[in-house]
Amino acid sequence: MSAIQTTVVLAMTADGKISAVDPKAPRDSDADDQAHMEYQVSFADLILVGAGTIRAEGGTFTIRNPELLAAREVRGQPPQPITCVVSGSLDLSLDLPFLTQDIKRWIFTTRTALERSSDTKALQKLVELIDLGNVCDSLFSESR
Repeated sequence: MSAIQTTVVLAMTADGKISAVDPKAPRDSDADDQAHMEYQVSFADLILVGAGTIRAEGGTFTIRNPELLAAREVRGQPPQPITCVVSGSLDLSLDLPFLTQDIKRWIFTTRTALERSSDTKALQKLVELIDLGNVCDSLFSESR
């Protein structure tokens, strides 16, 4: 039996978040930090991102380094890991670049959000919606 391995690479700013409130605000990423993040992500089967980050950034992190992409291919992995978004409300614009990026997308959400969102059917054509049921409703707030 093989063990499941989980690696957590946390990215956040000193104020506890990675995304600026103003998505047009300048963001000066350190090249070494970006390279380290890309290296770590290159081993992942999936990455977990909050819906607020997707709303603020518009898209998700992707691997661009040709050597890292080639290594994924050798390991039998797809070019990009699955991006898993956690959303308690499904309040995600259908115009987000995230929904057209060349990646596999999953959205974890609640039954209540699936029933209330007017975009559920449209989203189902673009992402894998994963129903966490009603038991998780209390874990999410509309701000997430």
